[in-house]
Amino acid sequence: ADRAGTPLFRLDLLADAAYPDPLPFADTRTHAPLFPPADNVWVLHATGLTQWKRRSSFCAACGAPANLVDGGTGRRCSSCGVPSKHHRDRVVALRRENTAGEFG
Repeated sequence: ADRAGTPLFRLDLLADAAYPDPLPFADTRTHAPLFPPADNVWVLHATGLTQWKRRSSFCAACGAPANLVDGGTGRRCSSCGVPSKHHRDRVVALRRENTAGEFG
């Protein structure tokens, strides 16, 4: 949630200049494993969606600007109408431990 208490799924602080408070940044590739497994899934999904949103501003077919649709999970070309979607490939995380419960 933000400081006003509004629930947030994802907030792209690098693209949102209106968010004035400095916050510490952490790379999710190194910090996501520190979250509980249920939260880890959401952190990695939000990271993937944010990266896709940054990289897919233009249509792959004609190069025109592509507008966000479907709640920000897809784009549609403003010129030719070609849709594009964020690939939600499944991520598998494994944890290995021995019979004593120690991680290895």
